[in-house]
Amino acid sequence: MKALTVRGPFLTQSGYGQHTRAFVAELHRQGIAIELEDLPGWSPVLLTPEQRNPWYESLTAPVGAEILLHFSMPQQVQLDPGKLNVNFTMFEASRVQPEWIRRNQMHDLLIVPTESSRRAWEDSGMP
Repeated sequence: MKALTVRGPFLTQSGYGQHTRAFVAELHRQGIAIELEDLPGWSPVLLTPEQRNPWYESLTAPVGAEILLHFSMPQQVQLDPGKLNVNFTMFEASRVQPEWIRRNQMHDLLIVPTESSRRAWEDSGMP
């Protein structure tokens, strides 16, 4: 993989915002071209001007990516039918609501950060 489109709430102070920024920085460090799209409306707590890094906001040019990596809850994923849609989501409970299972089954791949999260998704019906 040489290019990736990333969509996530990178302008927020939320955990999802922190994850999005950290993943983008590391993927870029590894030589992957990144097109970064913000996910507006995620949180009312945005980064202050002093906290914002303009480098992230400069990553808007298309890079020819075939994969779109979403950092969001399943209901917030805006599928791009021309790309492989991958959702990285975090969930910290023992069961996942059926609507999230249904929505994530529309994605090409689901990524979760922990073994307990994987078990919660599988125990709730996610193949």
